[in-house]
Amino acid sequence: MNYKQSKTLLLGLLACKTSDEVEQVLAHDPLATQWEWLPYGGRTNNVGIVEGQMHEPDNALMEKITNSIDAILMRRCYEEGIDPRDKTKAPQSMTEAIEKFFGGKEKLREKRSEFGKEWLRLTAEGKKDRPTITIIDKGEGQQPNMIKKTILSLSENNKENIPFVYGTYNQGGSSPLGYAGKPASYDYNYLQLILCRRPDTIKDRERASNYNHYGFSLVRKRFDHGARKFTYEYFAEKDTKEIFSFPQDEPIKIDDYVFTEGCLVKLFDYQLPQRGNIVFRGLNEFIEKKLPDAPLPIYMKELRDYGGGIEYTIFGLREKLLRKKTILRDGYPQRLPVDLGEIGKREIEVFVLKHKVQVEENLSSYLEQQEKIFFIKDGLVLHTENVSWLRNECDLVDLSPYLFAFVDISNINPPIAQMLHSGREKFKNNETTKLALERLKMFLGNETFKEIDKEYARLAFSSENSFKDEVLRKQLMKDIEKQPELRELFDLGNDLPTKEEKGPEDTAPYEGTYLPEKFELLGPDPREVCEGSFGKVTFETGADERLFERIDDRGEYDWENAEKFQVTFSSYKRGKITFRIDSATRVTAPEEEAVLFHLRVPSKGIAFSRAVTFSLKEKVPYVGSKFPSFFTPEKEIIEIPLGETRKMNLATDVENEYFDREKSPGRIELEVRKDLEFSKPKLKDGILTIKARFLEDQIREVDPIKFKVSDEAGHTFEINIPAKIVPPEGDPSLNLPKILTVERGEWNNDTPAWDENCVSRIPSWRELKSIKINLDSRPFDELKKIAVADREAARDLLIKQVYINSIWMFLEFRNLDVTAGSGENKYPDQKDEIFERGMRAASKIIIQNIKKFLR
Repeated sequence: MNYKQSKTLLLGLLACKTSDEVEQVLAHDPLATQWEWLPYGGRTNNVGIVEGQMHEPDNALMEKITNSIDAILMRRCYEEGIDPRDKTKAPQSMTEAIEKFFGGKEKLREKRSEFGKEWLRLTAEGKKDRPTITIIDKGEGQQPNMIKKTILSLSENNKENIPFVYGTYNQGGSSPLGYAGKPASYDYNYLQLILCRRPDTIKDRERASNYNHYGFSLVRKRFDHGARKFTYEYFAEKDTKEIFSFPQDEPIKIDDYVFTEGCLVKLFDYQLPQRGNIVFRGLNEFIEKKLPDAPLPIYMKELRDYGGGIEYTIFGLREKLLRKKTILRDGYPQRLPVDLGEIGKREIEVFVLKHKVQVEENLSSYLEQQEKIFFIKDGLVLHTENVSWLRNECDLVDLSPYLFAFVDISNINPPIAQMLHSGREKFKNNETTKLALERLKMFLGNETFKEIDKEYARLAFSSENSFKDEVLRKQLMKDIEKQPELRELFDLGNDLPTKEEKGPEDTAPYEGTYLPEKFELLGPDPREVCEGSFGKVTFETGADERLFERIDDRGEYDWENAEKFQVTFSSYKRGKITFRIDSATRVTAPEEEAVLFHLRVPSKGIAFSRAVTFSLKEKVPYVGSKFPSFFTPEKEIIEIPLGETRKMNLATDVENEYFDREKSPGRIELEVRKDLEFSKPKLKDGILTIKARFLEDQIREVDPIKFKVSDEAGHTFEINIPAKIVPPEGDPSLNLPKILTVERGEWNNDTPAWDENCVSRIPSWRELKSIKINLDSRPFDELKKIAVADREAARDLLIKQVYINSIWMFLEFRNLDVTAGSGENKYPDQKDEIFERGMRAASKIIIQNIKKFLR
């Protein structure tokens, strides 16, 4: 092997900033006749493995970064004279490795930038649209003859049984190859340069004659015309099939870095989706989200001619939030227990930012970030849920941009871990992950977050801007009631929601003690939980409302792991802490288990514990009798608001088929009245429901509602329910979504901010509770051209039309799956489906307007 020519070739390749330049170097290199292209991973049929791993190029790039972290930890392990697979001496987790080899994360935090510059760095150069990315680590490196058995291998067990590294399958390091090189290249496409040198501090038992040489190779993609498929290859010396190498006679200078040992990977013309400066709202933010609790600092440098900063050191999004104490809500972050089903009880760390009207600092980089929930294993994110999941699934409409949560699943057991992640991009869609997300949704739906959500809704609007024009609201109600789809959407005719009876102790101001003085169970023990339902358990603490939110002397709640039941924090109000209890997956009645709950204030040495026994009871299906023995109204009097519909519920003991069966069916005879109309009766599980609507427009006294239930077997029931017509309680459309109006001065209070082009918004696609309308948008600005005398009426009409149109759009778009790419593969372009649905809604609106015009 000609070492001088090898070194010349390497230095020429290192100087290349694009794959075109690589091609030119190879075309004129004197070694061209001395190399041979060998199949990557030792197999020609390798394109499926290389390109079948990652769906996104930035996720693929993360595999190189995590490989570098692995290499650094492996180096330190070898330097300590420890076999990484030795279960008695080697670290058994990444956290333990960081502690053992580098003194822990706190120690690294003190010299973050210095460490990153020396140990792990990433740079970008070359093209602005497809930069060449170089990753250099001061890790274990490799002897030249080992490069093809490690870095250039596929599916080998190089890191098997090493618990403190990311690598498992020996495939991820190849995944970036599918996103490198020239996009239009066909025959040959030069992708990646690899340079390694094994540190002298690692005393390998087996050493080749060139063990301390620099070793390097180049990877390309080639179209095999004979086999009619692509394949990945690397070059080596033609005669020996060995990796090219040369002695370390002097360090290799790369930009401002002096390379003497470790590994360098250079990916040419990489399809990086984050365009622009990699250290300013670019790749750095992606890596911070993918490694929110990065095990090691990562130094980044931008070598292209972008303005602004060119250097940045990553230690993770979580670390970034911890340092931003001035923008965090008081009492946050909080570390809280959460039960995730088969995954088990985990710790979730929740960060809540202050609302943007409460801080002077610009929060846009945090609020505009879509990813909000991070599932992390050893610092690496395996799955995320975004702001729309918080908004629509957890119903945290206004809090969602301000909440970040990190769920640590590092010590998850291996069988469950295999079910969870695929390619480290998203969880697999299986029962384990569905249950985990459902349990997390229960936790995030607790009263604490609901109250913060309400507070942030008030902060977004300077006042309660719901539209209160009664005439217009009544007209809206009439229009909507005439449309079957809208009647079904709003379930018009529902009874008033039942309000909890509040005694004097609930309405009076609550003043608890600073510290909890007890942890007293309220209610019976044991506690029954019915299959298919859930139970609740409440403890009296006597402490004030700030017990779990204050910075000093903060309280902590917890419970011991339970096998048969799952626990979720529900609320803390007026000194009482409540938990929800569900049966665990695949647990069937009868079962019984004692769960130990804890309340602690660590700073004061306070610790309470209380065990509660839960009994899982079999759900007994409703089985009614053949004939009824009673029909009892649930309310002594039915109050029907003017212009609305109300339900009458009557309890009974008859079977569901009573009115519909062939033999001896029941009959119900409702009196025909001019002032009231009744819906078709419904009978289900012991409840007979009839809806009543008052047909007149003036409040007056009305006769009781009378009807008779009878059957051929001689059972007869005369029912008489007093009725009262009442005012509409200020809102004639009880079940309609609220209209919230926003004006120019409030545009920046909401997230995202408004502008003149945004007319209205649906806050949550889970349930239509409100519609936001921008009164300073362009359509409303156009009203200034209308005569002053007609302007107010025109404004009201425009509000009504925007409101009605938004409802129809909600109906069409609420089931649109924006993650699927197209609806059931019917639409090749999702824009087609969106346009079709939009026109469908618009046509329905037009038809209604035509009917009104003809009338």
